[in-house]
Amino acid sequence: MIKVEDMNLPGNDKSIQEVTNRVTDEVLDELSKNVFPENTVIHPRVGEALLLNKTRITGEDTAFDDNIMGWIPEEINPEYLYYASTLVDFNAVAQTGTVPSINKTMAANFRFPLPPKEEQEEIAEDLSRVDSQVSIYEEEKEQLRRVKQGLMQDLLSGTVRTHEADIDIPEAVLAHG
Repeated sequence: MIKVEDMNLPGNDKSIQEVTNRVTDEVLDELSKNVFPENTVIHPRVGEALLLNKTRITGEDTAFDDNIMGWIPEEINPEYLYYASTLVDFNAVAQTGTVPSINKTMAANFRFPLPPKEEQEEIAEDLSRVDSQVSIYEEEKEQLRRVKQGLMQDLLSGTVRTHEADIDIPEAVLAHG
């Protein structure tokens, strides 16, 4: 059973692979929850999470709590629907008030460009490749951030001394002291 916070779990950036709660069919019946098919495109329905424009694809047949709604892809590539739905600015369409929200009627009125199936697949593959490359760059950036942090700590703590080091200092830096 997917909850909004499951969208933040590691590895759930695009597709929900991990959930914090698993329930039996009996519990789903007791809660009157529908089970949605794998590849349902979901997003938060209420609250601050809605305004963060989080969209995910379900990785298996699943139910979700009342704070989530979704589109079941029919005659549309699920990944294409995922990428198209990330273009929706929920901030612009949410009902304002104490708690921002959208309802089924509002979601049913969203319109997405619908190219032929083959083109949908190509678009989804291209965007997926870009996502993979962005992830690689983000990992490299995080590694460099950690190295920088460690070097700064070494320099500030005096573990590494620079007073005798032959360091080229650019003229623009020297001009400012």
